[in-house]
Amino acid sequence: MFELIRDVVNEWDPFNLLRSYCCPPDEYKHEIRAIVCHIHDNITAEELSFRISAIFSNHFGENEKCKGTLRVAQKIIEALRQQDLLSRRRPGSMPYNPLSSQ
Repeated sequence: MFELIRDVVNEWDPFNLLRSYCCPPDEYKHEIRAIVCHIHDNITAEELSFRISAIFSNHFGENEKCKGTLRVAQKIIEALRQQDLLSRRRPGSMPYNPLSSQ
């Protein structure tokens, strides 16, 4: 899972650290680990986009806004589904709520 998310994030390279500053390919490893912690079967692209924005703002500063988080979230979810690392939501199923009773 980490590797798939790393590939998407490195391709996105929100702060051009890999392309412009020749930083190593593991430059975003802490942010990627944080993204992995938020992945669950019923996550939506919108929820993941919000999490990605929060993670990068937290790690790089509030003034550093990254663009394209929804597109990146969609790519991550699709890549995970293609590798059967994330199940597909059934139509009409409720989004994941960790506070709901089992």
